[in-house]
Amino acid sequence: MRTYLFTILLFLFTEISAQVELPDSLDPVQNIPAPQDLEKRTFGDKIRNLGISKGFKNTKNSLSIALAVQQAKLAEQQGKYLTAINYYQKVIDLYLQQGDQQSVTDYLQEIALMYQKAGYTKQALDKYEEVLQRKEFSGDTTNLAEIRRHLTNLGASFVDSSDVILPKPKPALPVSKEEAEDESVRLKTLAESSENSADYKRSLEYYKLYTELNNQQKEAEQAQQLALQEKTFELEKQAQQMSLLKSEREVQSLTLARQQEQLLKEQVFKRNLLIGIIILFLAALAAFVLYRGKRKALGDLNQAYHELNSTKDRLEIAEKELKRLLGQQVSSGVAKQLMDQTKADKAQKRFVSVMFLDIREFTPFAEKLLPEELIQYQNDVFGLMIDIIDRYQGVINQFLGDGFMATFGLQENQSNVCDNALDAAVEIIAEVNKQSENGAIPTTRVGIGLHAGNVVAGNVGTAIRKQYSITGNTVITAARIEQLNKKFQSQILISREVYQNLSHPEKLPSQFVEVEVKGRKRPVELLKIA
Repeated sequence: MRTYLFTILLFLFTEISAQVELPDSLDPVQNIPAPQDLEKRTFGDKIRNLGISKGFKNTKNSLSIALAVQQAKLAEQQGKYLTAINYYQKVIDLYLQQGDQQSVTDYLQEIALMYQKAGYTKQALDKYEEVLQRKEFSGDTTNLAEIRRHLTNLGASFVDSSDVILPKPKPALPVSKEEAEDESVRLKTLAESSENSADYKRSLEYYKLYTELNNQQKEAEQAQQLALQEKTFELEKQAQQMSLLKSEREVQSLTLARQQEQLLKEQVFKRNLLIGIIILFLAALAAFVLYRGKRKALGDLNQAYHELNSTKDRLEIAEKELKRLLGQQVSSGVAKQLMDQTKADKAQKRFVSVMFLDIREFTPFAEKLLPEELIQYQNDVFGLMIDIIDRYQGVINQFLGDGFMATFGLQENQSNVCDNALDAAVEIIAEVNKQSENGAIPTTRVGIGLHAGNVVAGNVGTAIRKQYSITGNTVITAARIEQLNKKFQSQILISREVYQNLSHPEKLPSQFVEVEVKGRKRPVELLKIA
């Protein structure tokens, strides 16, 4: 505050003194220029004349571009192509700010090459096509033949790999840390599911994606730290420049003060009068500033109070939304149990009935559909199945592309879990046949396997990320039973364990068949329901 008032005082003092004329007889120092010859420039004019702001901005962009390119090249040499893509994208953003379209095109071609090396054919095709369009639009004919050759080769490769059912990985790190963690958990779950299904090749691919995503997330955090250090360095450099400018200003102020001191010797009366006026003005200004400060502080206090109430309301809404979203994943009963801190981390042993469902001939059927048609088909078919599972108090643990795994009996105090599982299976078969006949969905045939036994249910993971998981031999056996539907040309197969825990087993046939199942020493007794 004192510095601010002193600056105003010095400015007014200088302006008034500049208008005072020194008599010829009282000008003892001949080498001091007269007031009207003094250069009148503001501090802002001097800073603008130095061009420091523009220089800082250009230097910052150049350093950021050079650093991002170096990091991208290093990631490419290490085989971390997705990380290199992130850095190249940063370079493109900086060139877009400068309006350098030629450089943007060049680095888009680098991103296309990274996608090609990483094996992401579809993303590489999209980027090469964008580069080709930009070059044709700008009239740039360099490397056009090479780009068209890449497009031709990648187009053939993409068609040849159309039967792969692995989900296409994301080309870059997800927008937020939570999304990256969700994607990591999803890939790990798919890898474990493939491993449990003895599909080790696919499990290895998922584990590779899982490992690369985790490494990419760590590298992104390191990049953020480097960017923060770079910004700190730039701020320190700016502070040094401002310190030099401040010193220059102080020297100029002292010089001007000495000159004004010589002029004011003959103007004592005027000086005292002006000082009195200035003091009165500054006192009034100080009082006004203090008043405005107190008023602003009171306004800030009121705003903080309203923000506190608003935050409380948002927290209540967020808690309700969290319960709703969690309920979509594991059912409302399990969601409530997970929200209870006294039970969330405790593994529980439960007797459940596990259902595995598979859509028959899904792969050749999916090849004939466009992606949006395939998603619509899955939403229609799985939508009616989800409603039935939920109605019979079941929980869908995970979707498997062309099927899913559901569990009955996870909620506390739940009885008749085997009855609910069998009734849900029968109703699913009936509803799918009905919807297929009336044309609501394409002709669809499913296979269902049911098994009952003890499992361990609970949160699995670390303090940062956990997942509600169901483990045990019962889950593996249920998956094996579902696969046997193809052998017996059936739609529903249940084990003797399910049959023995039904309320009225006498209503069903009892012609069990013993089948050797991989992973079990004893054969499993199966009963064909439909």
